[in-house]
Amino acid sequence: MSLVAPQYAVPSRTTITSRIGLLYEAEKAALMTELKTCKSATITTDTWTSTSTDSYLTVTTHFVNDDWAMRSCVLMTRGMPERHTGANLADRLNE
Repeated sequence: MSLVAPQYAVPSRTTITSRIGLLYEAEKAALMTELKTCKSATITTDTWTSTSTDSYLTVTTHFVNDDWAMRSCVLMTRGMPERHTGANLADRLNE
């Protein structure tokens, strides 16, 4: 950045972390407000493996908003190192 824009001050790690946290909380509050007004929603789950072979479980909700637009929002993604059996999936979802 010193070559491209020497007057630019690169934000610190704590500044970036703080901004991401604020954005997360704002988006979470907006989604919760939107979900409170929808009449019905569906939930889907998916297990998947990253390119570094880490396993995850993701929960997504799908609904139609007041403007008749289809919305799909990730509610949770958590690591799932155990086998993807029905019992293990049920235990992880109950958490």
